[in-house]
Amino acid sequence: MELRQLRHFLAICDNGSFRKAAESLNISQPALSASLRGLEAIAGGSLLDRGPRGARPTPLGLALQPYALAIMRDADRARRHVRSLSGSEESQVFVGTLSALTASNLSEIIGSFLGVSPDVRIDVQVQSDENLLRLIREARIDFAYAILPPKDHRPKELVFEELRRSKSQVYARKGHPLTKLKKVSLCDLSDFRWILNSRLYGERGLFAPFDNADSERPAVGMRCDSFPMIKEMLIEQPLLALMPDETATDFVAKDRLQSIDQSHLKFSVDLGLIYDPERIQTSAATKLMQHFRRLL
Repeated sequence: MELRQLRHFLAICDNGSFRKAAESLNISQPALSASLRGLEAIAGGSLLDRGPRGARPTPLGLALQPYALAIMRDADRARRHVRSLSGSEESQVFVGTLSALTASNLSEIIGSFLGVSPDVRIDVQVQSDENLLRLIREARIDFAYAILPPKDHRPKELVFEELRRSKSQVYARKGHPLTKLKKVSLCDLSDFRWILNSRLYGERGLFAPFDNADSERPAVGMRCDSFPMIKEMLIEQPLLALMPDETATDFVAKDRLQSIDQSHLKFSVDLGLIYDPERIQTSAATKLMQHFRRLL
């Protein structure tokens, strides 16, 4: 049973499909399937059910999953411990983040750290939410800087450290009809279709102000958890969307997006660090995490 096979198995479990897992691992689907077949031969049975809704662990796969995670963590801890004893502790830090945050102050934080730590090399991996959690579990990144999921959606085995609150506003493309109004009502907001990031806000969060005021709900034209795609769609169509300010900074600066001046929809999200408390962090990773804490 190889670490590579276990990593591939965990990637399929986290992504729910062979295609997405292969993309996240940067290998071909046939290579991924061959790796899984080899692991299943060792396990003595099928580890995954393949269906129209994707790939799901079988009872045998569910039994293997926690052991696979533990093995990946132990392998990483062993490597780091041995390197620290030999005096060759790594000065490279692996950080995961979301594409939505690459336009925020992330570059300033990392840049200022490199300015005082010239011997450290930082590898930033931009991934989806699901892939960030998988990479942390598999000890392939030291920690992630991300928009934290709602508290009831946070896996208990990981630490979600809240560093700051980010205000969310309603955004639309530059010149949208609502940007020209001095006072925007709920009725005005319901006249346009919305793009909903259901992971952060959900229909209940979006509709609550309308329901409380006995106002007509807006129509949801699209559900999307990717802020880069949401921003591009806002540019193309007269749609509306709730977004954390950090995710819209680049498009606002380029006069492509504009916030709607309204007081009805008030939301905020948590930004912070995600990491495995059982992972032995290098001194370089620990210093970078402390740098994030000081600046956020």
